[in-house]
Amino acid sequence: MPGGNLLEDVAAVTPSTSTSQVLTVDTDVTDTVVSEDPSTPIHLTSQQGKEVSVTLPYAETSETAVPVGDGVVSFANEQGFTSVPVVKEDGSAQVALMVESADAPERFPFQVGLPEGATAEVTEEDGGVVFTSAEGEFLGGLTPPWAKDVNGTELATRYEVEETSSGGVVVTQVIEHHSGGAAYPVVADPWLGIDLFGEAEYDRPETDGHGDVVLSVMLSRWGWYWYITGGNPPVMPPQPWTGQGILLTAGWDEVVDKLDRADDKPTIRHQYECHVALGYIVWAPPPLGGAGVHWDFEMARVNKPDWPMDILEHRCNWREYD
Repeated sequence: MPGGNLLEDVAAVTPSTSTSQVLTVDTDVTDTVVSEDPSTPIHLTSQQGKEVSVTLPYAETSETAVPVGDGVVSFANEQGFTSVPVVKEDGSAQVALMVESADAPERFPFQVGLPEGATAEVTEEDGGVVFTSAEGEFLGGLTPPWAKDVNGTELATRYEVEETSSGGVVVTQVIEHHSGGAAYPVVADPWLGIDLFGEAEYDRPETDGHGDVVLSVMLSRWGWYWYITGGNPPVMPPQPWTGQGILLTAGWDEVVDKLDRADDKPTIRHQYECHVALGYIVWAPPPLGGAGVHWDFEMARVNKPDWPMDILEHRCNWREYD
């Protein structure tokens, strides 16, 4: 599944060639900087201080940045392709690869900048890449890869990860367009991000806490895309597949990091797990749907470790209160 329309939810920031940093996007989620020099990494910093970066493939044969539009610049490469970073409203960055002919390579290596001791690993279930700190903390990653030709035909593609002799990490997207039949240009877009949630707040307007605190989160565009990829139907109880697995582990840690009261009472975790299970079908009518775009967790609700038993009845909003 492609990562959505490249120009959807693009940051409304106009690139400028008057400074070396051609595009700087500051958001409530992640701050992102794209430099005019292709050899300078695209750098992402979350509001919690996590940092990752990527250097464009074959930067040494790329031209300097050319502004395309709000949130978008391009780097033409003499090897027959163009790298087009597209910075989103949540600060994540889709680096579209526009492969122009069969003369272009099939391997596109991205040098990844991570903290010392951090690792990158390709997920078995959907082929995305997860970045993990030396302490086991989720640092972000690349959503599952895709590639299509101009006719919409999907091409085989995958990520490969290797460590360099200096201790760095290179993630290579392999796009198999040399086998014949591909109509050019071919497009792929490694999508780099850090935060799974774009919003996290207490007592969001229009919520009813029944006399106690309400905690609310909403997936970032980058987090939402990863969540819904990898063949994840609404399984109850949720299974540790890629989308659900990341939300149940790294996602929960992020919620606690942003809303420290999430650990005050087990019911918040129970409601969170339920929303992870039903969040795929926010558009579905009752009795199946109803998790909502915002995930709201009411402290007043009783702890409910057996929430999967009658999930179609309560749809994560059980009416038992303390």
